Amino acid sequence: MKKAAVGLIVVGVVLVLAILGVSIASLIIASNNSSPGSTNSPQQTQPSVVLKDDPISNEFATDLLQRINTSVNPCDDFYEFACGNWPTHNVAPNFTSSWSQYDLVSQSVGDMIAKAIKVADITKASQGLSKAIQFYDTCLSDTLAETAKGKVLGALLFDGKAEEGTLNGFTDGHGKWPVIDSTFDDFYTAGKYSFESQMGYLKNKFGIDTFVYTYAMGYDYQSNLTIMWTTGSMLPLGLGIFMQDTYLSNTEAMTAYSTLQQNVANLLARDMGVKVPAKGFDQDDFKNMLQIEIDLANATYLDYQGQGQESLWNLDMLSKQIPNFKWTDFLSNLLPDQVWSDIKKGDAIINLDSTTYMTSVINILKKYRPRDIQNYMIWRLIKYSLPYMSSEYTQALADFNAVLYKKTNQVTPKDKLCLSYIRGNYEMPNLGYATAEAYIDSYFGDDIRKGAQIMVESVKEGLQDLMIESTWMDLDTKAAAMKKALFMDTFVGYPDWVKNKTAQAIYYEKLHVPAKVTFLSLNLNLRSWAVIKNFEPLGGIVDRLDFHGPPVVTDAWYTATSNSFSIPAGELVKPFYNHGYPDAANYGAAGAVVGHEMSHGFDSNGANYDAYGNINNWWSNSSTVHFDKSLQCLIKQFNGYCYPDIGCINGANTVTENTADLAGIKAAYKAYLIKNSEDKTDYRLAKAPQYTMDQIFFLNFASFWCGVSSETSLKMSLFGDVHAPGKYRVIGTLSNVPEFSKAFGCKKGDPMNPENKCSIW
Repeated sequence: MKKAAVGLIVVGVVLVLAILGVSIASLIIASNNSSPGSTNSPQQTQPSVVLKDDPISNEFATDLLQRINTSVNPCDDFYEFACGNWPTHNVAPNFTSSWSQYDLVSQSVGDMIAKAIKVADITKASQGLSKAIQFYDTCLSDTLAETAKGKVLGALLFDGKAEEGTLNGFTDGHGKWPVIDSTFDDFYTAGKYSFESQMGYLKNKFGIDTFVYTYAMGYDYQSNLTIMWTTGSMLPLGLGIFMQDTYLSNTEAMTAYSTLQQNVANLLARDMGVKVPAKGFDQDDFKNMLQIEIDLANATYLDYQGQGQESLWNLDMLSKQIPNFKWTDFLSNLLPDQVWSDIKKGDAIINLDSTTYMTSVINILKKYRPRDIQNYMIWRLIKYSLPYMSSEYTQALADFNAVLYKKTNQVTPKDKLCLSYIRGNYEMPNLGYATAEAYIDSYFGDDIRKGAQIMVESVKEGLQDLMIESTWMDLDTKAAAMKKALFMDTFVGYPDWVKNKTAQAIYYEKLHVPAKVTFLSLNLNLRSWAVIKNFEPLGGIVDRLDFHGPPVVTDAWYTATSNSFSIPAGELVKPFYNHGYPDAANYGAAGAVVGHEMSHGFDSNGANYDAYGNINNWWSNSSTVHFDKSLQCLIKQFNGYCYPDIGCINGANTVTENTADLAGIKAAYKAYLIKNSEDKTDYRLAKAPQYTMDQIFFLNFASFWCGVSSETSLKMSLFGDVHAPGKYRVIGTLSNVPEFSKAFGCKKGDPMNPENKCSIW
């Protein structure tokens, strides 16, 4: 009876409100507007309220409300308020030690790619897309790997033979892994081998960097010239530049790494019919392989610390200045024939980033036995190959990763692995441009692109306004900044050529995709093609319209040497961006990313590159001094963010990204206000009417960084990443934005509205 009575009362109230023309949403809005700390005065005329009640807005509101933890005061901890319930609805997969909204969006894009590939009409697809589909299908349906076990890789190492139909093997015994092949020492003594030729060959034929990392890119001092960069080793554990202590002090991880090497050696020996000695393989081989990597980690870290130098070299200069490294052996095996021919003629197109690092490499080569150097280089190929082999090998790798990252020893699902390779990466030419053809046709219409282009240009204008208003830039520096902003190219969604079948055919012409081979062989084929295609333009003119990355990744980037900004179609997806979302949602999330990346053209690194992308510092001494002084506030602020028993953020290491976060949110907010300056309507979401559009702006900014991490993952982030953890990217940024405090009515002195704020932009 009581329940019935209450129900009648509620019905009666609703009927009265309906008769009076008052909605429940209006009551919620009125309550919100008159709450303590509200910026809306009751005496002021309130703008008319319009509820957005369309399906897209309702979907966005539902997603937004699922993340929010209303038990937390947004002025105390906005991250917990905006993201507190996110983990409840988004359980991390068991194959990863961290999971975030960004990962979730990337996964969603991957799912869309898989669907687009599945429905693509192969008879109408470009040659590029056809090859991407074949690559993806081979990866998914690879049953040969389980049958072959280690025999495909073993045949490559022992006999130099690649699978039939694939392009690259080893010649003259260069693939021998001395750990399990006792014939290497005799082979080396015969004089058919040099370390340098092996380094070049491994990169050219399999895309494997060993002691030096090489790639083609624009030259800092002449940005329209494509040169070869030679720099420190890319270490195979995927660790950041600040994580060399893992090699030096993490005994558990290094023991597990050595165990992985020994387990793989035993598996390969079994599969290739090699008898394992009663006492096991020579422990000195494993010990020295590990020590070489430790030495390389130290050398790479010292190189990063700024002991290197930058200059452009030709072959003769290299041979004279660094005579103990066989440059001819290295380059002749590394480069395409035509490029090598040009270098032999004396073309100065090589950038040796650090003579200090090369000296360290030479010392390492002298320090160890030839078999140790060969063991290590072949191990780099083996380590790369493990995810694409049979389950025993993939599980051995997963067991090691479980120790390194403190996570479950689950193997990465095959569909994730296959998708990652048709999406592409930034370092090399890739299949991402081909895959984009299908994705764009299915999910990225012209209306989405045009709307995003408007947003990008608006945010650039907002960033220009910030620079004009800045107090640390003098007039001359501001004038140079305006010129650089004017000259900045912006690329949205994808490069136009991906929709041109002829252009696709030319780009992928030399990519060979054989049928009925293991995915490992197919993958190594792709890497070899990418290396050669990357090096082919050496000495030529840089393409100023280069997108600089695949269109189907979830990311965005600024390229200093071309003074350009790119945001791919894979970033312009919900909840970060949707053509039907309110501007507040789009500008708060995707718009802030645009501002963040663009601002890198105007920070302490961007100061070194002029409007044309050439090294040419355009800051005055006075502006430099005032900017550096302003940074100290952010450094001190982020140094104070700590996790008990784990560690604190390094404010100096993360200050560049923290500065970009602050610039990005401010530029995006300015752009949002300007775009909506003529419309005084108070728009609300019908399913979340308690939040103003200004509040939606900041809530969707926070959505980028919702996530969870294991202690180990968090520790690696604290000590090995130039980005602060997501929680403090939200708190640290918004606590410096007065407009945020105004939107949420935060009082002076509240944790999210400190008395003293860091102000750079």
